[in-house]
Amino acid sequence: MSTAAQELACFAIGLRLQDVPPQVLQRAKVCIADTVACAVFGAQLPWSRTMVAYATRYAAEGPCSVFGGDGPRLQAPMAALANGTSVHAFEQDSLRFPGAGVHPGAALVPTIAAACQDTGADGATALLAFVAGCEVLFRIGAASHHSSEKLGFHAPGLTGVYGAAVAASVVYGLTAEETAHAMGIAGSMSAGLLAFTRSKQGAMVKRLHMGRACEAGQRRSLKDALVTWKFSAATLSRPC
Repeated sequence: MSTAAQELACFAIGLRLQDVPPQVLQRAKVCIADTVACAVFGAQLPWSRTMVAYATRYAAEGPCSVFGGDGPRLQAPMAALANGTSVHAFEQDSLRFPGAGVHPGAALVPTIAAACQDTGADGATALLAFVAGCEVLFRIGAASHHSSEKLGFHAPGLTGVYGAAVAASVVYGLTAEETAHAMGIAGSMSAGLLAFTRSKQGAMVKRLHMGRACEAGQRRSLKDALVTWKFSAATLSRPC
């Protein structure tokens, strides 16, 4: 019997652009454009500038651009980190209705942009990755019933890594098996405390949650790690 992670991975890797209804593709394009706009505006805010400076210090001389900036290009994981933070910087990025504890634009677009610039993938691949990532992210978010937030953990920081990992897997051409393992590895890097909601200082860290989700899901090194890392969600998830 396949696990939930394996079934989601099979769906995502098996999806083809011609299988997606035109109205869905149009909505996806609008969401992508809106997300980039949020990032361009959000890049001006202090927490975004802090993250861009951090990413530039440790990952300059890469192929990936920072939205809303004219600085050096970065290595893919750090570009995803910086852009994911900027998208969520002003709290205007996309949500799902009904709510499911996910921020699809913030979790997926920076991840996909970095992966596409890293590989030279085209716009059609980016669009397919976004749709596949949304489908997986929405289902995981809906299945969680916001249970993590009752325990003090910020839901988008936990769920975002899975959508990001799936989207990156589509761009990088991973197999379904590799994608399931990538989800498990990325899940081990999920994080986000809700303590900021009651803090009188330090609440800017909330924006980092989406940046970290993008970074964790995007990391190109995941594919190399899959050769030996088999302890993942694919083996731990309950059977479907």
